[in-house]
Amino acid sequence: MFTNIFKVLGLICIAVVVAISLYMHWLVNKKAGQAAESVGNFVVRGSVVRMVLVILAAVFLVASGLV
Repeated sequence: MFTNIFKVLGLICIAVVVAISLYMHWLVNKKAGQAAESVGNFVVRGSVVRMVLVILAAVFLVASGLV
């Protein structure tokens, strides 16, 4: 039972990483040349969030294989 929960949580983390990446790409293209500092701050924060989510996804997927 826990195997499925960990696998689902890992896949959700991956889906959120993809969604954040697509949103950041869209935002940077839309705001190119405007308010570069605020967009830059968002990109930095988004990158940190994506890194944490990728680590969590890896942990969940490895845990699903071990359980």
